[in-house]
Amino acid sequence: ELKMIFQFEHMSLDKGPNLTYQRPKLADLKVVFERWQTGLNGKAWNALYWDNHDRPRAVSKYGDDSTPFYLEKSAKMLA
Repeated sequence: ELKMIFQFEHMSLDKGPNLTYQRPKLADLKVVFERWQTGLNGKAWNALYWDNHDRPRAVSKYGDDSTPFYLEKSAKMLA
């Protein structure tokens, strides 16, 4: 019996029309995480992760890594 879930819904929030990139919205990310966390509450362990070696880092995807200042602020926001 499996008790751990890896969901990938949040990984596709950056897909635009015709598989183009669109900057994901933080509000959409919150909706996805909230739905999975509450939906699995008491039923399974939802393994949370931000990214992997095949995808951009979360700070680049959801934040601003254009300068060291904004990189630090974005990383702290996501922590």
